[in-house]
Amino acid sequence: MQIKAAATASGVSAYTIRFYEKKGLLTIPRNANGVREFDQDALNRLRWIQCYRQAGLSLKEINQIITGDLTQAGYLDLLDAAKHRLEAQIDDLRHTEACLETKRHATLDGERLTDMTTCAPTPYVAKNAEA
Repeated sequence: MQIKAAATASGVSAYTIRFYEKKGLLTIPRNANGVREFDQDALNRLRWIQCYRQAGLSLKEINQIITGDLTQAGYLDLLDAAKHRLEAQIDDLRHTEACLETKRHATLDGERLTDMTTCAPTPYVAKNAEA
């Protein structure tokens, strides 16, 4: 499979694939004409790199994983730090979701669209709700 098909199959742009290859994260064999030939292992590696990228690991950290430059403890530290960053992002997204819900309910209660209702991480309580 060539780079365009690999990009489609992996969800990574051809530019990104070339960049990863340049940074040493990927080694893609080439045919007699110099064209990259992707196999399933290369696609799996791309998906694996993307998983780490989405978890917030840097290319340097991913390269350390690939080259085996980490101890088990170092690898676990990277994973734990990534997990904590993801948890913080999830908390931020939940807060944003609560803000949107607050604005939605306030709008349904007649608030003008230009009003700046305070967003809070707690669910919106309608003005006329009984306690």
